[in-house]
Amino acid sequence: MQQEANTSNVQLQSPLVEEALTVVEPIELKPDQQHAYEIVRWHLEQTLAGKSIPALRLLIHGEGGMGKSKVIQSITAMFEQHNAENMLLKAAYIGITASLINGKTMHSISMISHMGHPLSDEMKAWLSQF
Repeated sequence: MQQEANTSNVQLQSPLVEEALTVVEPIELKPDQQHAYEIVRWHLEQTLAGKSIPALRLLIHGEGGMGKSKVIQSITAMFEQHNAENMLLKAAYIGITASLINGKTMHSISMISHMGHPLSDEMKAWLSQF
């Protein structure tokens, strides 16, 4: 007996996820989001120009639905346009959000054990570089 091909479409992502993953133009960001974007843009331009400036650590926080992922996706697109993706490290508190921004969890980036084991001196020295 021949089986019919399944032609139904499976929706893998919700509309909210699709919206979060959509890159927006910087002009479409809210003023505080534009400010964060411009800080990163300036820092990236200075770094690519060979200027010696300290590493930028930027925390974007807020309640769910505030547009954090949109800002991060726009910043990611900027790095991609400059072929500098390897210079961008993205982290989130929880795995779902980390996967949305194609990043990692804070615990995995900082190599903090979830088992409660203290950090070795070697790990502390490595983390102090950042």
